[in-house]
Amino acid sequence: YHPVTARVYTDLSYFTADLAELDKAFSGWTANGGAGPFEAGAQPSVKEGRVDVHVAGATQAAILAVLPAPDEGRVEKDAFDLVVDVLGGGLDSRLNAVLREEKGWSYGLSAGASGEKGKDNSLLYISATVQNDHVEDSIKEIRRIIAALATSPVTVEEFEAVRSQARARYSSYFEDAPGTAMIASYLAEAGFTIADMKTR
Repeated sequence: YHPVTARVYTDLSYFTADLAELDKAFSGWTANGGAGPFEAGAQPSVKEGRVDVHVAGATQAAILAVLPAPDEGRVEKDAFDLVVDVLGGGLDSRLNAVLREEKGWSYGLSAGASGEKGKDNSLLYISATVQNDHVEDSIKEIRRIIAALATSPVTVEEFEAVRSQARARYSSYFEDAPGTAMIASYLAEAGFTIADMKTR
């Protein structure tokens, strides 16, 4: 990381004094040659497997499942994200409907996919906190619900529900400066530009 190339932007006037302090702090800085070269993230290799980590005294267990996902720049990524929302995007998602509402094994599950555009490193993450005595049952149910997507596609009701939620979510992001900054940060991190958003 080279601070000489860093820039700080703000649209809030009360940060002016803070920026002045930063300018003062870095005004005499010069590179010392100690920074290493930037290394781009490696492409993940997802293989069938399981890792168990036992924590003494824990009353609940955390489950994290990772699966390959389409690259952020591919046309099917938007449809994939919609299915992910149906799977675990909210309290009325399929995972929560079974493990939280029906079985009562978990306080909540979530699912989401992330990666960088054009790097083919996107992954789908499914996380859950479940009761210790229902870990194996929960893993079986998660596998079953994921597999069932192949034979039980997204319904019209599910589509309308996640679309409504997405609209509300993205509208709220642009209500204030922090939300807008978060979206801008996501776009930059994932390799998108403002022009990309016009077609998504």
